[in-house]
Formats: sequence, structure tokens, C-alpha cells
Amino acid sequence: MTELVSGNKLAELIFQALASTLKGAHIGEHTLVGLAFLFVDMFTHPQLYLNGTAPFNVTGAVNSCVFDLNSNNNKCTVVQGAARDSFL
Repeated sequence: MTELVSGNKLAELIFQALASTLKGAHIGEHTLVGLAFLFVDMFTHPQLYLNGTAPFNVTGAVNSCVFDLNSNNNKCTVVQGAARDSFL
């Protein structure tokens, strides 16, 4: 849940910054509610938003690493090519 809240705050800041560059645009409370609804809809219905050349993945990441504590045996995975369009 913390990640979702942080993501919502990040999206809010991004859209506020974007709106300030567009003449007459503004971000209000209803816009943020709409963005939250859009994110939930993307999460529950990825087939409506993602190309999906690989199975849809709404919980993983295209770039992920597992870091072993007190070790240099870090394992990173990077999704390449068209498969990237299957990730939220």
C-alpha cells in the first residue's frame, strides 16, 4: 500500500509540473481522483492499456535487482525489446 500511495503522490507531482507548462491547464482534486481511478483500471484491466507481446505483468518491473546482504552477488533482470510493453 505504501508503494501505491507513493506512486499516487509521484503522479500528482508529475501532473502538476506538466500542467504548469500548458496554457490554461490545471490539476484539481477531481483530476487526481480520476488519475487514481485510471491507475486502478490499468492494474485490473491491463489488456485495455498495454500491448502485451508477452503476458501482462502489473506487479513486476522491467528493471529489477535482488541485492544479497553483505555480498556482491547481486542478480539483476532487465526485460528487453517488445516484451517491455507488457509491464505496467
